[in-house]
Amino acid sequence: MPAFDFPRDLLDAQAALDAVQAEHDLFAQTLPWSAESMPGWKADKKLHSDHVPEKDDSPGYTPEQAERLAGYRARILELTTQIITHPYWATLSGPDRVEARTALKHVHDTPPAPTPSHARRHPDPHAISDLEKNQALLEWLRWQVAQTERRIRELKNQQAQEQARRERARAEMAFKIQPQRSSSTALLHRGGCATYPTKSA
Repeated sequence: MPAFDFPRDLLDAQAALDAVQAEHDLFAQTLPWSAESMPGWKADKKLHSDHVPEKDDSPGYTPEQAERLAGYRARILELTTQIITHPYWATLSGPDRVEARTALKHVHDTPPAPTPSHARRHPDPHAISDLEKNQALLEWLRWQVAQTERRIRELKNQQAQEQARRERARAEMAFKIQPQRSSSTALLHRGGCATYPTKSA
């Protein structure tokens, strides 16, 4: 892969993104397995295995946990946007741009330390599996969707209330004519005038 002369601010943004992503991942491992409170479950034993997947009851995220997690996600989105919209990419084209994007993602990588032979033979039994990670991610995404849907409902209600307020104000600013009768002259009333006679009156 060819070497690329990345601008300093682009390198700094990628380094910040790597750091925030690492903090996010570590924090996510401390969270309950579901964003909302949910009962535990136990699955059937898998074929050719003695492992029985199960989860204890989940209390769900606390408001502080949810806020901190949302902060990580917002910062990750901010840095990602800063990186992918950087003017540097306009100086490249075709395969060079693809290779440069890949190179930037790994520019701060350090060579991994050799894995001891006994560790390769005996994996950590407490390590989180890919399945569990993806299940946790799915639960978080569901929580995010629920939060977004709730916010959309709130905004729709606010919009409907504002529309009703404007319509009331428009009606109150309009004028209505009280027709002339034998015992009175025609009168001009504002829309919200309480003295305007109604049909019931």
